[in-house]
Amino acid sequence: MIDTRLRDTQPPATYDLILIDCPGNLGLIVVNALVASDDVVACVKPGWKELRALTRMEAKIEEISDTFAAMGARAAPASILIVDCPTTRDQGAVYDDSQKQAKEAYEDLVLPTVRRSPCIPEAYAAQRVLRFYDRSRRIRPS
Repeated sequence: MIDTRLRDTQPPATYDLILIDCPGNLGLIVVNALVASDDVVACVKPGWKELRALTRMEAKIEEISDTFAAMGARAAPASILIVDCPTTRDQGAVYDDSQKQAKEAYEDLVLPTVRRSPCIPEAYAAQRVLRFYDRSRRIRPS
């Protein structure tokens, strides 16, 4: 039987939103998070393989919600966030085309895309918190 601690130990209803960041697999932690959730925001990269996985994800969410309905499971896809997108079409037309297809298929569920930025890996390499990272002082190869 699935461990339902997340659903059973929810904080009082003083929060408008609680985010649970999960890995991209369907292990016990993710199933627990889905049982405890009302809405799911799927974060995917703009590739054909990743976008095809959205339909499998939808089916799995529905299966988990049906299986654990007696425990209060009611998760449903609420939004799709396409992340790590190239900044221009010449960096990858296939990514641009897959984004368009996602928007056609999921319409209003697709949130504005998150564009690729060198700041994140640079801040990580500099071992700095992103909001404090200064690109003008970045590490340059010797």
